[in-house]
Amino acid sequence: MAGSLRIELKEARDKFFSELKEMSSKLGIALATIEKDRGEINDVRTDLEKVRKEINEALTNIRENRSKSVALEREFKEKYEELSARITDIRGNLTSTLKGLEAELKEEVTALHGKISGVQEGLSSLRDSLEGRLDSLTKEINELKAEIRRVESAAEDLRERENKRHEWTVDAINAIVNKPFLRRPKIPEPAD
Repeated sequence: MAGSLRIELKEARDKFFSELKEMSSKLGIALATIEKDRGEINDVRTDLEKVRKEINEALTNIRENRSKSVALEREFKEKYEELSARITDIRGNLTSTLKGLEAELKEEVTALHGKISGVQEGLSSLRDSLEGRLDSLTKEINELKAEIRRVESAAEDLRERENKRHEWTVDAINAIVNKPFLRRPKIPEPAD
């Protein structure tokens, strides 16, 4: 039973570490995605800086060429809207990725907590069962010890009765042998 429990605990532990490794892998992928998105944001910021620089240059030349200024302003507006849309998409992707990862991690943690609770309940039940069995075995051992003591006491009583019976028999034989009309050798007592 203890060996089965150890196997079950090892399987639970291996599964736990396997799932933890899988979660770590998913987290690594999510972090890599975030880093990639950050890189894109940095690129967007760089593009914005370039656009701002172009705007500054355009504003400097407004007095010389009004039409060029209008065209640059239109181009800036288009680029700004495009970049704003890209930033909004990236932000939405980041939020969605983080929420999905958070929900998945919560589910995994909840499942692992349930498995750990199940193992703990199994251990508690096994411990109670083993304690009950140990109490029963202790009681049986005590009863056997008491029975052995009774048998030893009975054997001692029987040995004493046999010794007394032997003494009585020897005394009776010696009494007969020692009568005047029977002069036979005295029967030696057996050595203890």
